[in-house]
Amino acid sequence: MLGLLEKRRSFRRKPGFKFSFNKKGAGVVLVGLVVFLIVVGVIGYFGVYKPAQSMKAKAEDVAAAGKLVNAAFKEKRP
Repeated sequence: MLGLLEKRRSFRRKPGFKFSFNKKGAGVVLVGLVVFLIVVGVIGYFGVYKPAQSMKAKAEDVAAAGKLVNAAFKEKRP
């Protein structure tokens, strides 16, 4: 166990050791992240924003119809 720790310490102190990551892997991760964000945006737009807009339009139509009905009832009353 102690020997493993010593080996790891010497590995860390090795001169000229630089942290290098796989550039291809980083590119794949970045592309995946961008695609994920686009997919989430599309789902959010068509799943949340569009239906909310159509509901708002329907609510305005219902309100307008309600005002017409109220006006019609008020005209019939003596």
